[in-house]
Amino acid sequence: MSSDIILSESFWKKMPMAIFRLSDDGTFEDANEPLLHLLNLDSVAVALDLLNAGDDALIISFKERREVLEDLQKGKDKVIIDNRQIKLPDGKSVFGKMTFFFDIFPSSGEKRFWGMIEDQSEITLLKHKLRYRDDLFSSVVNSMPFELWVFDKNRMIMAQSRYSIKKWGNYEGKYVSDFPLKLGVEEEREKMYDMVLKGESFDGIERIENVGQTKFFHRILAPLKQNNSITGVVAILLDETEKIMAGHRADEIHDFLETILDAIPVRIFWKNTELQFVGGNASFLGDLGYDSEVELHGKTDYDLLMEKDADFYKGLYLEVLKTHKPILNLKMWLLIPGAGERYIMASVIPYFSSSGSIEGVLGCYQDITRMKQLENELLMHKENLEQLVDQRTTEIHQLNEELISSNDELQIVNEMLVNQKQELENTLEKLKVTQGKLIKSEKMASLGVLTAGIAHEMNNPLNFISSGMHGLEQVVKEIYQYTIDKGFQNESESGKKDPNVESLLSDLESLMGAIENGVNRTTNIVKGLRVFSRMDDEAKSRADIHEIIESALVILKNKYKYRINIHKNFEELPMIMCFPGKLSQVMLNLLMNAIQAIPGEGNITIETGLSERQKQISVRITDDGAGIPAELQKKIFDPFFTTKSVNEGTGMGLALVESMVKDHDGDISFTTREGAGTSFTIILPQE
Repeated sequence: MSSDIILSESFWKKMPMAIFRLSDDGTFEDANEPLLHLLNLDSVAVALDLLNAGDDALIISFKERREVLEDLQKGKDKVIIDNRQIKLPDGKSVFGKMTFFFDIFPSSGEKRFWGMIEDQSEITLLKHKLRYRDDLFSSVVNSMPFELWVFDKNRMIMAQSRYSIKKWGNYEGKYVSDFPLKLGVEEEREKMYDMVLKGESFDGIERIENVGQTKFFHRILAPLKQNNSITGVVAILLDETEKIMAGHRADEIHDFLETILDAIPVRIFWKNTELQFVGGNASFLGDLGYDSEVELHGKTDYDLLMEKDADFYKGLYLEVLKTHKPILNLKMWLLIPGAGERYIMASVIPYFSSSGSIEGVLGCYQDITRMKQLENELLMHKENLEQLVDQRTTEIHQLNEELISSNDELQIVNEMLVNQKQELENTLEKLKVTQGKLIKSEKMASLGVLTAGIAHEMNNPLNFISSGMHGLEQVVKEIYQYTIDKGFQNESESGKKDPNVESLLSDLESLMGAIENGVNRTTNIVKGLRVFSRMDDEAKSRADIHEIIESALVILKNKYKYRINIHKNFEELPMIMCFPGKLSQVMLNLLMNAIQAIPGEGNITIETGLSERQKQISVRITDDGAGIPAELQKKIFDPFFTTKSVNEGTGMGLALVESMVKDHDGDISFTTREGAGTSFTIILPQE
């Protein structure tokens, strides 16, 4: 049968499968009725316009059609595009399998290109549904907080949920015996598996001791069925440890609270919204003469109290239920059956459920009968006390008259006290004058030290100057005589200097250096004296603390040289606002004390620096002398306290030092160790 007959117009257009014809350049030329039905179109013309719309073509773009035709012309029998989604003009989609092929007419040798579309929408939709169902089932199983295991008949693990893999690791392909956690006794476990494989199920809680810990597992076993035959076991494990342990703790807390309620002496009861008793503690039941709460359940106040008392309490309960506010600390007499009349302090409060709705009222009362009796006794004592007060008042009036009569005597005593006060004030004034004299005496003592230092220190430079002057005079005479003997004319004519002249000039330079050294030392001493002399009635000014220390050392040099080494560790410090004269006195006294503390040879270290706050400076003077004995350390800043002899000091040195440091808003402290030396530290503000 020829192709002309097979693919005649009347034949392919009547085929029940959707068929279309393409030209050799990829243009859609014709389409049959099933294709129009698939695309939900009415005419071939409309279908061809949509099918030939280039990249926006309905089922396949022009570029893709050309690639298909090239493959066919290269010798391929057919080209298949499977599961192609076709979006229809009405917004719906269909899925189809497209097959492209060609046919040659024997009579003319002409090629014709064809395409067929098999509608796979139902099959694709079914696959999607099955895949969605599988994904949904897997998602649900893997998101649940329990372990899911699937075993075959040989106890091999076929599948696990994600939760079990995360907890224990992946055991798929291994056997139940490989799993570390053994639930139940082995023999009973085997019987259980055999029962499940016969079609029965198991559901129960098992307690397991695992590595010293108690665990509770809710285990569910069910047969796995496929095509009505059992192929394995499905096991679900839920760790119920926290839930069960929480239940145990809740029971323990409940028992503990019941113990507390029964132990406290306050009577407690609770009612529902119908004002019926629901429960009460042991003290409350004891007042009523009941042995258990069962006897109390369902009763109301009218079953237990006098009617007037029951009416009163009913009003309280209803108010609390209405307002949701407590009524506290009511005091009243109450007749309690079995307990008699009691004076009580009662409170009524609402209690609520976990959802916030009111469940009823809770009442409590305390038997304060004894307290009331004591209160009555106190009232009686109060009345007796008032009578006693009246009696004592009369006696006081009598005593007052006696006091008035003795007033003259008191006035005389008062005059004597006034005179004594005047005498004390005079004595105090004298003490102030004496104190001033002592302070001046201390200053004079310091001045004596100053004078001795100046006398000694100026003596040496004056000797330098004197010796230098005598030597200079002699050299000048020799030069003069030499010039007379030799004459300057010969030297100038020859252009050469005589060696003797050069020697004399060198001696002259040395003598002049000695004189300059003496002058400089004298200048330093005078400078130290000038700083020290500005102590009284001076105003604050900026000064260099290092210059003040150096001046004091110059003044005291005669006291320490040749036996005490001075070590200076000075940091770079800013100028500070201070009373320079007072600070000179402070440094002089502290250095003098350090020198006197060293009987022979020794060392004194002076350190300066910035404090931690960077707004204060510190000065530390440390000696390696005898130290201060422990019994004297608390007294060293006391006025008039001294360990020196009468002619050596007044005991005001360190007292004055402390006072002058305080004048600068500073602080002074010391550390000492007997036999190992003493260190004084002064902290001063920069401003």
